[in-house]
Amino acid sequence: SSSSAASDVYKRQAAAGAPELRSLALVHDATLGDATARAAASLLRCASGLEMLEMSGCALLGPDGAAALAAALDAGCALRSLRLDGTRVGEGGVVRLAAALREARSLAHLSLAHCALPDGAAAALAASLPLTERLRGLDLRANRLGRATAEAFARALAHDGCALCGLDLGANGSIGDSGGAALGEALASCGILAFLGLAACGLGEGGAAALAHGASSPDSALVHLDLSDNCLLYTSPSPRDGL
Repeated sequence: SSSSAASDVYKRQAAAGAPELRSLALVHDATLGDATARAAASLLRCASGLEMLEMSGCALLGPDGAAALAAALDAGCALRSLRLDGTRVGEGGVVRLAAALREARSLAHLSLAHCALPDGAAAALAASLPLTERLRGLDLRANRLGRATAEAFARALAHDGCALCGLDLGANGSIGDSGGAALGEALASCGILAFLGLAACGLGEGGAAALAHGASSPDSALVHLDLSDNCLLYTSPSPRDGL
């Protein structure tokens, strides 16, 4: 099959060490899955300069493949960016990746958008944030996340050890006003988060007001707040008499 052939290629590259390889993209290939992820993990252990790996859209990549990649993210791994959007890594695979973040010394960006992840998966990632030194960007758009996820990240952002600069939770429509309020409270004392994405998250005026209040704190580092496609109502001022 094309999947096993691809895996064989990466295994041969791993055996050769692939010293010049910096970036590997294996995207939108429905035939690639766990076997390819295991081969890519072997490559990560051998290719000392590999900094970017993307397997977005590889629909057969599941928890086992994610676990193999997680096992390769040790202190000696140079990988800076890992994108697994639109895969089936599941909560089990994300739990393994979250645990690996504590040992990873180079990974700065992790993307798990469109993976149908539940709150438990996001909570595992949030719990690891205060224990990782390098992760700067996390993309969890378009999963199945709600208020519990927002509250988990709010707790993580309030921790002094959290280094996260960008968090995108967009298109998770169950976050709502209560989730927005929790994040808004965290923003007030978070001196590192510069970007927060909450587009299409079911926010109303209450959640938006809480976020605005937190972002206006002198201790907040927020530069960009995305609240697109929410239910934010605006009532224009009444015209003055005689105008």
